[in-house]
Amino acid sequence: MKRRYAVAMLLALAAWAVRGAESQDSPQASVPSFQTGTKLVLVPVVVRDREGRTVTDLGRDSFQVFDRGKPQSIATFSVERSEASQLATATMVAPEHFIGYFFDDVSLHDFGIVAPLREAALHNIAGLQPSDRAAIFSSSCRLVMDFTDDRAKLQEVISKLEPNPIRICRVTPTLPLQITLLEALVRRMAHLPGAKRIVIVSAGFPVNRDEQRMREALIDEAVQAKVSMDSLHIVENRGDMGSTPSPQQPGWSGRPRDIPYSADVNSENLNLVADGTGGTVVEAGNSPDAGLRQLATPDCIYLLSFEPEEKADGSYHKLKVTVKDSRKLRVQARAGYYATKTTSGSVEIP
Repeated sequence: MKRRYAVAMLLALAAWAVRGAESQDSPQASVPSFQTGTKLVLVPVVVRDREGRTVTDLGRDSFQVFDRGKPQSIATFSVERSEASQLATATMVAPEHFIGYFFDDVSLHDFGIVAPLREAALHNIAGLQPSDRAAIFSSSCRLVMDFTDDRAKLQEVISKLEPNPIRICRVTPTLPLQITLLEALVRRMAHLPGAKRIVIVSAGFPVNRDEQRMREALIDEAVQAKVSMDSLHIVENRGDMGSTPSPQQPGWSGRPRDIPYSADVNSENLNLVADGTGGTVVEAGNSPDAGLRQLATPDCIYLLSFEPEEKADGSYHKLKVTVKDSRKLRVQARAGYYATKTTSGSVEIP
């Protein structure tokens, strides 16, 4: 019974994502709309110092946004602070923290890597705070648990993590699997209260040129829903593994076994999604446990917006954000956006 419920739930998430991808002209419930107004592009920004600490004392005048190299006027500016930062300055009840773990198990093929990853995830779940709510989803749709504070149930699901599982998702083959499911998870989390983040555990996934708009739409929806996405990048050398998938198995890419798998293949999308939503990417290396511990929500995320000067012609616009400050600071922000009339991350204001 539980198995049927779990499968049905994740298939429903996939169906919502597919419907959203096929009807992007329809407004999302999480996006405020007005009959008249100005369309803005949202840009979350995280700023760190030389030691990697989050910088929290910047104002609107500290930032400059460039769209295709042209400076833009910042229309709105706000600061999103974590509950830890808020509690440091005020006595209040900490808001609930919702964490959606997304295990991209179809990208994982080496049991020697998956086994310690599974143990690391079990430890990570055990360390959640009492007010935290967590959920488990996977790209194979074989692991699923909706948001709960029951650590035992979450750990039971994670204990079933296996490399290279057979997919049971009913996602249209022409759509990018991971992006489609992540979009569904963002929509599931859009109206939840408190802090919201998704932790993606993946060896990387492909998004071809025709699908890049869906990736940017995912970033837009996450920004609008105030969902940050962190990534734990798992590096595999698939050319040396005995578990390389066959042509009949999901995940087979036609790459012969004697051709090494590049550690950088498809990892770009993990970085773009994290940078675009105020998240972090950590290389798992030989210690996935330490990697998961490093994936902590920044103390401070600056949310900027600007009004595009050019018409919505569907083209890609490269963004750059700089900070005017005497300190040597590192700026993390989304790389760009597609100028479309239906971009869900754009907000219309009167």
